Amino acid sequence: MDILKIPEEKYQKSSVAIRSVNNYHLREYLDQFIKFLLDNFDDENLSNFYHNISSLKIKNKKASFLTGIWRYYDGCYDACTNTIYVYDIEILFHELLHMASNNYQQESKFIYQGFSQVNLNKKSERTIGISLNEGYTELLYKRHFDGKHDSAYNYELFIAYIIERIIGPLTMEKLYLNADLYGLVEKLKEYASSEEIIKFLEKFDKILGNEYSNRKYYQEIKKDIYYFLYKTFLIKVRKNLENKIISQDEAIRKITSFVLLYNENYPIKNEKDLNETYDDVQKTYTKVML
Repeated sequence: MDILKIPEEKYQKSSVAIRSVNNYHLREYLDQFIKFLLDNFDDENLSNFYHNISSLKIKNKKASFLTGIWRYYDGCYDACTNTIYVYDIEILFHELLHMASNNYQQESKFIYQGFSQVNLNKKSERTIGISLNEGYTELLYKRHFDGKHDSAYNYELFIAYIIERIIGPLTMEKLYLNADLYGLVEKLKEYASSEEIIKFLEKFDKILGNEYSNRKYYQEIKKDIYYFLYKTFLIKVRKNLENKIISQDEAIRKITSFVLLYNENYPIKNEKDLNETYDDVQKTYTKVML
């Protein structure tokens, strides 16, 4: 699926009035969320938020058997109707972030949301960036709203965090709120080709909700994701080193920190896989850095 540039239209700041949410507890969360956005981001990065907030609908649903056994059912945001369905109120901030980064083009039936794009006109290959979008949404929820809720997106959050370390948090957050996956790809193209980035996003999307169904298959996908991130990170470090932004000692510390961080969170337990991974890491390092 091609990654499209979001339409240029910008929605103007307007009075933030939510008339469809009368539940006091929900309004507490909503007011906290609105205050955070207005205090921390310029109006130019809140265009999608201003467009969606006044017509937002929140429907509080009772927990069911599914919500108890599968965390994906704690809540959801309908991008087309601008409606949040909440089964567990603690997840509301996650869904509000989807709302604030959502740009639904009704005529073209195309959804730009955070770091995902969905073409509702297609039956296959209609989405891209879903895993990155969910992971980064969860990262922002944990970071800014003290989210202690058990997450269904731990792996996605971790990979989104690695991407943020390459791009930079301020840039990443602004791109997210502007639903600018195209802009994110342009930033990553400083360190990787378009083809590599698209393949990474497509493989990352395969993980979401499926990683436990065929562990061997998805372990191979995770290794491919790791090598993309590792190579991309190395190229950034090499460029910074060449431009004298960092010293050689700093470069070594950054690379060591990256490898240790990844292995600490997602270690490779099989000895054969560990040896193969170590060899591949060394080859990648030699190819990029030397």
